Amino acid sequence: MGLRQPHLAEVSRNKPCLGWMEVHAENYFSDNALVPGLLQVRRDYPLALHGVAMGLLSPAPPDERHLQELQALVERLEPVLVSEHLCWNRLNGVHHYDLLPVPAMEETVALAVERIDFLQTRLKRRVAVENLTSYVRFAASSLPEGEYLAEICRRSGCGLVLDLENLYLNQCNHGESAAAVMAALSPEMVMEFHVAGHLAPTAPTQLDTHDAAVPEPVWSLLEVAVRRFGAKPTLVERDANLPPLEELLSECARAAEVLGA
Repeated sequence: MGLRQPHLAEVSRNKPCLGWMEVHAENYFSDNALVPGLLQVRRDYPLALHGVAMGLLSPAPPDERHLQELQALVERLEPVLVSEHLCWNRLNGVHHYDLLPVPAMEETVALAVERIDFLQTRLKRRVAVENLTSYVRFAASSLPEGEYLAEICRRSGCGLVLDLENLYLNQCNHGESAAAVMAALSPEMVMEFHVAGHLAPTAPTQLDTHDAAVPEPVWSLLEVAVRRFGAKPTLVERDANLPPLEELLSECARAAEVLGA
């Protein structure tokens, strides 16, 4: 389960039956007041750190202060996995608070490999990167998404957080086959699955909002992914419109059924 701050105390107190949890790393930078509660959770569960603000593919290298904060948190929590997004977010001194895509091409593969190598060396561990939802497709893109992701994993040695909702939304928005993306990947590349829900507007564009229950097409993609890659640690994400904890636990139980756990 993606552990969000409103549920932190309840999880720490009640210790629900879960295999592991994940938090957004930046929420626990600078030793804020929530860190002791997270350390209690870490004593009871394996914990993964998921970064949302590094901007790994920004023109400038990752911010040194950000790296120091992440490194300190990794050393303190000893997470089972550290992951980031294949995105950019910084340009000319401005930080854009979004996960912005880049063209899928040899130049961005090379940049991703360079930055991932740097991050893995800095943290002294293998990291994973996550595929994005994108609302545009670049004329400069020369690689299919699956080939792009696979090449980055092959050349850097990193793993992949395969976000199945993102694959589904790209399929809806661009007519690109989620199954074709998965077919380009090998099982050893995939370290986690993510499933989530989204705002489904009446307009043609489907928006990645993480504010709803996991929809049936995404559950179906999880079944396809398990057949293709085997059972992998699977995360139910909800970032907004948080329901009672019991609702999230029910979705986690469904994910466990799909995994055969």
